[in-house]
Amino acid sequence: MVLSCVLIAPVLNCDEAYAQRQWTGRVRGAFNALIQTDSAGLSQSFTLVKNREPAPIAAELSSATVPLFDGGIFVRIVENLGAGVAFSSLTRTDEAQITARIPHPFFFNQPRAINGVSSVEHKELATHLSAVYVVVSERFDVALLAGLSLFQVDKDFVEDVAYDESYPYDTASFTRSGINHESASKTGFHGGADVTWKLGRQWGIGGLLRYSKASVPFADRSVDAGGLQAGGGLRVYF
Repeated sequence: MVLSCVLIAPVLNCDEAYAQRQWTGRVRGAFNALIQTDSAGLSQSFTLVKNREPAPIAAELSSATVPLFDGGIFVRIVENLGAGVAFSSLTRTDEAQITARIPHPFFFNQPRAINGVSSVEHKELATHLSAVYVVVSERFDVALLAGLSLFQVDKDFVEDVAYDESYPYDTASFTRSGINHESASKTGFHGGADVTWKLGRQWGIGGLLRYSKASVPFADRSVDAGGLQAGGGLRVYF
């Protein structure tokens, strides 16, 4: 209990936690609007052969803070211990910066630089399975959670570029990029805390802070999924 008091000191005082520490009820539902930091970026660098010479191509999209939606339940198993499952969904569509060096059709070692933008999409669907310990007071619940996260990621990757050129072919201009849509899944981990302010016997509002992570393998690269998530929403007790 000493450890619990240290962890929840900003929300509850220890006397209150000692006096009312039993998790009552059976199920609690949570519905959250969150943001996830440092997510859904793109960094590619590869080389194709064009006009019998190497043509290096790069695609870059910085990581960003992205909104997501989350919903789940906690179920009490014994005393203040329980289990939880939550589902979160994230989608980002943005413009990646494309650069390439296209070999000259007539002369060796005279590449022409082209650049442009291409719309790429990133989707994450995560299932979070948690072990939960809940500290209870008259007005607040603090749930400490940790466990496994299964990520399903759908992502666009740049696989080629198209360009315009005309005689004498000393310059070229970007027209579009070829996009390959790939899907992959991987199990990672998460940990966090959920604080609920009870406004009635069967409902309240709360905040969630969770960090989740997995390195998701695609055909020839790995992509990080998850990140630091923060936000809040509605809590319902059953």
